Amino acid sequence: MGMQVLLADGTKVCSSAVLSNATPYRTFMELIPRGVLSDDFVTAVGNTDYSSATTKINLAVESLHQFLCCKLNSPAGGPQHMGTIHIGAERTWWQLVPRWFEHWTSNLVYDGDMIVLQGQEKIFLEQSGDGSLDINQEYTKITFTPTQADRFVLAFRNWLRRHGNSQPQWFGNTSQQPLPSTVLSKRQMLDRFEQHTLKCASCRRGYEVFKTLQKVLIGASIVFMATAGIPADITWRVTLAVAAVLSAALGYTVNQLQKNFVFVDYVHADIDD
Repeated sequence: MGMQVLLADGTKVCSSAVLSNATPYRTFMELIPRGVLSDDFVTAVGNTDYSSATTKINLAVESLHQFLCCKLNSPAGGPQHMGTIHIGAERTWWQLVPRWFEHWTSNLVYDGDMIVLQGQEKIFLEQSGDGSLDINQEYTKITFTPTQADRFVLAFRNWLRRHGNSQPQWFGNTSQQPLPSTVLSKRQMLDRFEQHTLKCASCRRGYEVFKTLQKVLIGASIVFMATAGIPADITWRVTLAVAAVLSAALGYTVNQLQKNFVFVDYVHADIDD
């Protein structure tokens, strides 16, 4: 019996089999209409815990992937290509920590990596810009790779040194288009708002909530301050004045926290060990 898939734009696609790259929960509980599957099967899927599921896939591709959400895109490659792509497991209702807060903390790590990679990329360009230096041959001399996590990178470079014949040309034809790390400022490199917040549903909602909360607190502070002199009772006057100060202080705090969605200057000396 054939099956039918209804796309978001209303298009219907018929097939004898349908493959889903979503999790079983999202596939059977959210994408398939109610009543199609047996109650026992639905109960079994609903009771499955996916909160810690992790899968690692290594892919060989014919060209560098271009991230539509990243302003640093360049055919020649850049810092955004020197890492791994993480797809988190689905969240459940009892996980109280919002995803945007997790992104705040993880972005601190990514910012540090971005700055390090930017500096390393410039060193590579300075020492290999004329094409006279084989990066695979001299990799250990122009990089600092002291950790256990670097051993796979070193093994990969050793393999390229033995069998790569000085290929691939890591930076492409840099004479036609400069690499982003050489022309963008630190503020542009670490721009969270356009590179992440606008593309992340959780961070976008969090940003809007913080912006609304800031307006409410500032408005409340103005109201409390304006009405503090009205009551005849001194106790009420003091209470309203204190409320105005607290509202203003909370509004300022929310404003500072909201910057985590936009830009946070990375200074390595300020990071706790």
